[in-house]
Amino acid sequence: MRCPSHIYNNNNFVPEKCQKINYWYHADCGGESQIYSDITLRCSKCSKQDHLKNWKFRCSDTYQYQHVKALSFTDAFTQLLYSNQDVDTSLEYKLKLNEFITLLLKNSW
Repeated sequence: MRCPSHIYNNNNFVPEKCQKINYWYHADCGGESQIYSDITLRCSKCSKQDHLKNWKFRCSDTYQYQHVKALSFTDAFTQLLYSNQDVDTSLEYKLKLNEFITLLLKNSW
């Protein structure tokens, strides 16, 4: 999935930033991030789990970690929903992803 940290910069859409689709890794231990339907992110290695709004992200072209707004996550997940790079293209997966996007929109921060 795209890194959400630069999708919106000061509420302006920045489409040229972070177009690369990649895994999200936990900086503290290097574990892969797992996204849950209750809008939390969990590290697969150290098991740290918290709401998306409490995590900080950075892209490979920046050095500073920053909190990300729900709008940037919504855009990243929407692009994943409509991309051809999904690992799972089943209808069930697409419906779950759509439900997650709806939940993000209803609970933005």
